[in-house]
Amino acid sequence: MGRSRGRMEERYRPMVWVAALLGLRRGGVAGLTVTSLDLLGRTITVRQQLDRYGGLVSPKSRAGRRPLSIPRALVEILAAHLQAMGLTAADPDALVFTTPDGHALAYTNWRERVWVPTVDAVGLTCVGMHDLRRTNATVLDRGCRREDGAGPARPFRPPPHSGRLRPGHHRSRSAGGGAAGEEVLPGCSPNLSGD
Repeated sequence: MGRSRGRMEERYRPMVWVAALLGLRRGGVAGLTVTSLDLLGRTITVRQQLDRYGGLVSPKSRAGRRPLSIPRALVEILAAHLQAMGLTAADPDALVFTTPDGHALAYTNWRERVWVPTVDAVGLTCVGMHDLRRTNATVLDRGCRREDGAGPARPFRPPPHSGRLRPGHHRSRSAGGGAAGEEVLPGCSPNLSGD
């Protein structure tokens, strides 16, 4: 994420941090309101998500509606974002992440205008925002650490997911060109040269 600094508009960078550090889906991040954030208590509660068409809907599963602890660094990022956007507790239902003119982030527009140009600019073609969720789950699986680094903070529980993966959603390189267990998105070939 540090490599994309300067390429993604400042207003969208905190979305990437929230998705990566908490393992939230894009819709869950885009549906956060000011009341979803308790920065003093260091929690975020997903109460709704933004669907692909810009409508607010319930999270995909009941497990998706729960408070999540957030690290101090993310509290600072979100506090700065709220200040920059002019959002306060007086705006409880305001979306935390919007377009420059204050509209909800329609998936396709955001993906094509913000996400794809950013990941392409840093050479991460074929990386979707949902990959941040998968990376979060992998990091947690490798060993949840307390903030002081002293050991496991809690046993690993994968982020809630409603239903099974669709056929072809994940392919390993042994079947589709990559290392076992590595995802290769349909229509994409892995960059094995390291470029």
